[in-house]
Amino acid sequence: MVRKLGGLLVLGVALCALLGPSWASAEATGEDASRGVWEGPWYRGMSSGKAQLRIGPDGNSLQMTNLDNFNGEVHAIEVEPFDGKALVFRATGDNGQTLSATLRLLSEGSALRGMGKYEGFPLRFEFKRAH
Repeated sequence: MVRKLGGLLVLGVALCALLGPSWASAEATGEDASRGVWEGPWYRGMSSGKAQLRIGPDGNSLQMTNLDNFNGEVHAIEVEPFDGKALVFRATGDNGQTLSATLRLLSEGSALRGMGKYEGFPLRFEFKRAH
């Protein structure tokens, strides 16, 4: 009897170890997986800076340093409904030009990475969850 219980315990631990990552992954792709504060670098050619992306029920915003017409100020963004895989958004710079981006949710919900375009130039974003 003790041997059977020991075998079941080992089996149970093994199943938890195997299923644990898939549970985390399923949780990360839920409806609210994109919500929160995201921070990281942006790159455009030889230029770069830091960015903060806020997605939440109280509004969505993007703040970028070292990018002309964003000047470190907070800009409201339009966010398309999150499909569990990619976050698509648009922001308007001070010059009226639209920045658009598509970011993929990676690392079981702890990172957003992808490309955007602003003033005809490609932008690369590498966000990590801050809060």
